[in-house]
Amino acid sequence: MQHEAVETQAIKINQMLQGHYAYYGMAGNMRCLSKVYAATVTFWRKVLSRRSQKSYVTWEEYRHIRTLFPLKRPKLFIPYNRLKTYAML
Repeated sequence: MQHEAVETQAIKINQMLQGHYAYYGMAGNMRCLSKVYAATVTFWRKVLSRRSQKSYVTWEEYRHIRTLFPLKRPKLFIPYNRLKTYAML
């Protein structure tokens, strides 16, 4: 994934984030979802910086890349009012 186009990387990362949010996105878990999002943002910059031996991606360049290819923000799929309908083990 490291040497693929930035657009392709963003699409794949968003698919993974969407699946993670769908599986773990229940009420009371927003803090953990936000941590996953923050770790993904940081790690993607590191991956983009490792693409070349000559340079790295600065935070300003990375912000510009993220405006072009935004990452999906955390979302709750099971809010508090629907939490009672699900069985907790």
